[in-house]
Amino acid sequence: MHCKNCGTAVEQHHNYCTNCGNLLNESESPCNTKKQPTTRWFKIVLSLIFTGLAFTVISVLLSNDITDVVAEQLEAIKEKKITEAYYNYTSKDFQDTTSLEHFQEFIHNYPIFSNAKSVRFIDRNVVHDTASLQALIQPEEGNEVLVHYGLIKKNDHWKIVSIKMEDNAKNLLKPKSG
Repeated sequence: MHCKNCGTAVEQHHNYCTNCGNLLNESESPCNTKKQPTTRWFKIVLSLIFTGLAFTVISVLLSNDITDVVAEQLEAIKEKKITEAYYNYTSKDFQDTTSLEHFQEFIHNYPIFSNAKSVRFIDRNVVHDTASLQALIQPEEGNEVLVHYGLIKKNDHWKIVSIKMEDNAKNLLKPKSG
């Protein structure tokens, strides 16, 4: 047999030319080998994985985070939209135990909420449809204050159910139990 590339005579059992290294038997080329068709079950499993992943990503993107509720409420308070901060971001349980007037008085007595320069969320704990969130609120002047928020999820939206400031573990606007 002769090499098609350089014409050198080579023995029949060789796969490559001893002179130029050219592949002698084209049928053994890795490029010419047929790929095994992907089995049907593998395609089904792969499509289920991608569907589940897509559903998870969409759910996460469309659901609001517990930090969003607190940050949006603080922004409404800062913009002097106290009624909006009360009705849009607090739960029905909160509203049943804390009147709008009491909430307004609380905001007036604790200006850290209306003068918040920044907020850092340092700890969160979510269990099913309840959550706790710790936030460090930095006022325009003064030191950061640690605030504990209790939240509850109703109709796929998180709402504030309690606010507790670290100031001597004094509970502020926490619904009464029982």
